[in-house]
Amino acid sequence: NCPENAGPDFDFGASVIIAQSSSGKDILLAGQKSGQVYALDPDNNGSQLWQRRLSDGTTVGGIHWGMSLEGETLFVPVADPAWDIKTWEYTPQPGVTALDINSGDTRWRHRAERGCELDLTTMDSQSGRHEESWPDCHFLYGFSGAATSIEGAVLAGSLDGKLNAFDSSNGKIIWQYPTNRSFETINGVAAHGGALDNAGPVIGNGYLVLQSGYSYINQMPGNVLLVFRKKPRH
Repeated sequence: NCPENAGPDFDFGASVIIAQSSSGKDILLAGQKSGQVYALDPDNNGSQLWQRRLSDGTTVGGIHWGMSLEGETLFVPVADPAWDIKTWEYTPQPGVTALDINSGDTRWRHRAERGCELDLTTMDSQSGRHEESWPDCHFLYGFSGAATSIEGAVLAGSLDGKLNAFDSSNGKIIWQYPTNRSFETINGVAAHGGALDNAGPVIGNGYLVLQSGYSYINQMPGNVLLVFRKKPRH
């Protein structure tokens, strides 16, 4: 029953966040696939307090699965593939941005980079489809999955399979772990990591749990659940 032009893929895929401003007022924070972040007043019929556009947004672009909050700072992952489609007026802006929830001002912004050379002979640059499942350099490298914040750091996985931990105060990468590789498993099943998308890392009691592999829309498949343990200090 869709019309001929169904419109852009601009729904709200991420869960909303209820926060409190510096004055103690409730704020509703919502991220949209259009690349926009909204702060709304839940006590005044959802009136808009501020909005910020962080990307143009496309299918598999903009803000997808979830933002994260620490104190009065909102961390926003953006996917934005570098589609080679000449009919689109589109500038990809993948990365992670920290916003002040009181004003919407940018505190820092990490702009994602592919950091490797694509083998264009083994892929379709318009769809981002590779001939092999796990290329060394993947077309997709933005941040689509939900972010997770803890005191002092925000963790966000990228579509090229890297888990990144950013310093929450300045956005510098303080730790990175590549999951686009094979793993030995405790149950003996052959396993390979892939794209980090959808659900974000889960942290508790000194452990970090992460699922790797998400084959939807030409992304890297995978079938591994990774568990990290915090090293004790000596």
